[in-house]
Amino acid sequence: MNPIGTGPFELVQYQKDSRILYKAFPDYWQGKAKLDRLVFSITPDASVRYAKLEKNECQVMPFPNPADLEKMRANPDITLEQKAGLNTGFLAFNTTKAPTDNVKVRQALAMAINKPAIIDAIFKGTGTVAKNILPPGRMERRQRSERLRLRPREGQSPAATGGCETGYRNCALGRCRFSGLTIRMRAAWRR
Repeated sequence: MNPIGTGPFELVQYQKDSRILYKAFPDYWQGKAKLDRLVFSITPDASVRYAKLEKNECQVMPFPNPADLEKMRANPDITLEQKAGLNTGFLAFNTTKAPTDNVKVRQALAMAINKPAIIDAIFKGTGTVAKNILPPGRMERRQRSERLRLRPREGQSPAATGGCETGYRNCALGRCRFSGLTIRMRAAWRR
């Protein structure tokens, strides 16, 4: 790997799935950086990242586990900064197969999910309900977007479900790094 750039650091070493090591680039056009070296430790597990932060093995940690936020806020040695992300979690339906080829069925499934309760339980107050697939920070995002409200009783009616029988079996595929999300959605659909 021979990266080319004009930044304040140059690549020294890249160890796949382990770390990236940089050193200050002495010929940087705005002068040498105040740090001599910069190390990005590749640590996929948020709990391990947090342990490294507490032991001062690292000084910056992205994407903490929401369950650890209260402990982090209580620690005077940690400054917690929170910004809205440019990511959106969403539920996608296979619209080519019954019963989710019926818009009424999809709407009924969406109306049965208590999105604010799920966000509070999983993200511990750090998430917001998406109004559409693009996050708030994107300029392409439609500012006015209609969102289906939580209406579990209405979502169960034959008119709302497009005549779909109860007992529909679904399959959730995808990558979800938040435990309990699909469990909560399926529980909402069983009601």
